[in-house]
Amino acid sequence: MESWSWEGCEGKKASVTIYSDADKIELLVNGKSAGKKKPKKDIAKFRKIPYEAGKIEAIAYDSSGKETARTTLVSATGKTSIKLTPETTNLCANGQDLCFLNIDLIGENGITKSSVDQELKIEISGPATLQGYGSARPNVEESFCNDTFKTFYGKSLAVIRAGYEPGTVTVKVSGKGLDTQELTLNIC
Repeated sequence: MESWSWEGCEGKKASVTIYSDADKIELLVNGKSAGKKKPKKDIAKFRKIPYEAGKIEAIAYDSSGKETARTTLVSATGKTSIKLTPETTNLCANGQDLCFLNIDLIGENGITKSSVDQELKIEISGPATLQGYGSARPNVEESFCNDTFKTFYGKSLAVIRAGYEPGTVTVKVSGKGLDTQELTLNIC
């Protein structure tokens, strides 16, 4: 997971699984220790941890008790918005070049809102086509050829194929209650 964002789960019990080859793992929730565990087969499980938004930290210790590693997850905060991250913005006009466009639902602090899933619509204008659009959701009925798809853990992915003509491509992504986001791709 990329974040500790579970809107609507405040006060409910959570299970946290940490994978580590450390001698001991300590779990902190908003700076308070939820205990230390010795991993079994490189897995430390913390059960019945009351969920509260903020920060969760896993601290790894060696056999002498010295901290060797620390990993932190933070909750998304504020209004939800769409973030577009293309792997490239320049494509060749050969009918083959692809742009993989990561689409995330994020909070005002830029953290992915893992518990927010909703249908997003993608529109493409210019010399390119939508090759596919989807998410990692395992049980879908939508077609990967549609221009709308529901996110999974706040994420989806669009694949855009360049056409044979050079020009500018405009990509717009929108969702109910969200500001539309737009980006430009160059087909050379």
